Amino acid sequence: MTEPHLTVLMTVYNGEPYLKQAVASILNQTYSNFNFLILDNASIDNSIKIINSFNDPRIKIIELSSNIGQTEALNKGLKMIKSKYTARMDADDISLPNRFEKQINYLDHNPEVYIVGTNNVIIDKN
Repeated sequence: MTEPHLTVLMTVYNGEPYLKQAVASILNQTYSNFNFLILDNASIDNSIKIINSFNDPRIKIIELSSNIGQTEALNKGLKMIKSKYTARMDADDISLPNRFEKQINYLDHNPEVYIVGTNNVIIDKN
């Protein structure tokens, strides 16, 4: 089997309040051929338990032994990625279901473009 063209990179530190929704929004994308690399920055809450509860083969979790900070954890994750495309995801965000489908389609049809972003909608805990 060939490596997917997309890796989703997430770091998490004590992300329990929103993590389940964030991970679910990635796993339920209309574009599903991706790896999901999650670096846990030595969380002391139930973050690891929440991630493991998904039992999805696309998820690869790296448990860091100490909190090295988000930037360093992201750099560590970027060094591990071999796919053509990388998508960033935060542990307290929710992605719309067709995010990756639209982004990959755009990048595939516009080879001169190297980076795409998204618009956002601010939501609260409710």
